[in-house]
Amino acid sequence: MSETEAMKNEHPEEIRTIEDVEPEELILDLYRSYEPLVDQHLWPWETMRWHELVFCLLTTIAEPDVSPETTHEVTRAISEWRLLDINVLADLNPAGNENDASNPIVVSIETILQQSGFDPDQSKLAVTAICEAASGFKQGYEGKVQKYFRKYGSQMLDELDENFSFSQLNVEDVRRAFAVWLQNTLNMPVFASNPIADAVCERIGLQYGTLVKTADALDINVGLLDDALRAYWEDELAEEQFVPATEA
Repeated sequence: MSETEAMKNEHPEEIRTIEDVEPEELILDLYRSYEPLVDQHLWPWETMRWHELVFCLLTTIAEPDVSPETTHEVTRAISEWRLLDINVLADLNPAGNENDASNPIVVSIETILQQSGFDPDQSKLAVTAICEAASGFKQGYEGKVQKYFRKYGSQMLDELDENFSFSQLNVEDVRRAFAVWLQNTLNMPVFASNPIADAVCERIGLQYGTLVKTADALDINVGLLDDALRAYWEDELAEEQFVPATEA
């Protein structure tokens, strides 16, 4: 079952409160309830960004000997065989350690690559590059690709006053607007807390920061989180405003 298909379960009747379940279960309730929003995001799962980097590394190494189409299929195959765990790959150094070079994961990736048109040297170079990229994410960003992007997205938001001047908007509103803009245009996993998110968090009994932390742990895009919170709030308002005909 793919990551997206895993989201397509029967929708729960309601979002449970923190008293009922752990934060991880609650946030999955939220996503299952608003599963159609997944298709609106280019990178709903942060692991997909990592897989895209692997594809780019493989394409750079193999062109023109291997077509991008083939490289894309190879990346998908390696992912489906669960050979792209960042934290596992980060601890491997196939270019500098004989034991790591004969590690089953390394050998499996090299085998798949060579069966797909990579020559032995290209396959070894590719596995080394993948492991080194994984090491960078683990050492600097706790193995989370989204934290790498967020670092620079947050830097852009922190420098807004150096580049823009708004006479009628306060600092918080400007930052919120630009955060949503970065989410919408770049799929940047930056925080975009807002009054709606705060109201929803109060209703379900969780702080926004806790939801973001949980989304990160589950490798769910925080932009999707914000959209799900907004959709939940709209549904709640619709229920409160609805008056059955028998009561009119």
